[in-house]
Amino acid sequence: MASPTHEYRNVYDESLWPHFKASNSIVVRIAILIGGLWKLSTPACYSRRLRTEAAVDLTLLIVLALQVLALRVLAPADGYLFGLAILIAAFGLWNALGGMLLDVVVAPSLHRDEQGGYILVRGMGRWLLLGVVNATLIVMSFAVLYRCAGQHFRPEITDSMTAVYQSALTFTTLGYGDFTPTGDSWKPKAIVLGELLYFIMFLTIRLPAAVSSIRIRDAYAQRGVPSADARADMVGQHGE
Repeated sequence: MASPTHEYRNVYDESLWPHFKASNSIVVRIAILIGGLWKLSTPACYSRRLRTEAAVDLTLLIVLALQVLALRVLAPADGYLFGLAILIAAFGLWNALGGMLLDVVVAPSLHRDEQGGYILVRGMGRWLLLGVVNATLIVMSFAVLYRCAGQHFRPEITDSMTAVYQSALTFTTLGYGDFTPTGDSWKPKAIVLGELLYFIMFLTIRLPAAVSSIRIRDAYAQRGVPSADARADMVGQHGE
């Protein structure tokens, strides 16, 4: 039987084509296809000197740093730098989508036991933290797009912090209405709708998996001390 390390690396290193052909689910097939394309476009996954989790962490940090660079330097510029900012934002969103589908949809189709599919991770705390980083990456990527299309909002989005603010509000669906798309272009509306779609995917894919992985245990029971309910029952029995 394969070791846990090998199973964990299967998601990122093993060819997904056999699983694509074996799957009967169209949704899983689409997720495997996107995950496979994501692997091809992720340079850190080609590294043989880094462990799989280190390569994934490095990729996320690099892409997140690129979003900050695009937001602060490239988006306010003109010409090819402006276009480069949009490409960096698109790559960030592609990275978030591919990683999320590969981790939460594809992995359970690769790892199965008698109870069904499961996600195999090294360190639950790290995996939960990566979910926060993934959400931050989505917010920052859309912030770059808001900054690039700032003139199509009223009032106009003219600085990086305002772009992050608008992106965070849209992603969390708070929507105070501080900034509204103008009617002269489809671009701002497409950006807002795109971020809402990402929020729905994050809400229905990543968040449920993260919540279901958290188990609550009674600290008293861990140390052999009766819980509050058990102590109350004992008091009642003695009172009788």
